[in-house]
Amino acid sequence: MWRQIYRCWVVFAHNWTIASIPILMWLADVACSVMIILITATLRTDALISQQKLLKPFLYSFFSITIALNLITTGL
Repeated sequence: MWRQIYRCWVVFAHNWTIASIPILMWLADVACSVMIILITATLRTDALISQQKLLKPFLYSFFSITIALNLITTGL
């Protein structure tokens, strides 16, 4: 992912204001990943992970931010 952000920065003439949006999105993606790991590491039930109400918002956020970040940085 860092390569795509770096390419965005290079293409837009080393403009940090343009590159800051993908960087912030990547940091949000990392935060969602950390929360997903923490929640799954502390599960104490035998229920399926997909049925956990606390986990779903972070999973949806993670995947939607990842898709949006890929679309923004690759220029589609």
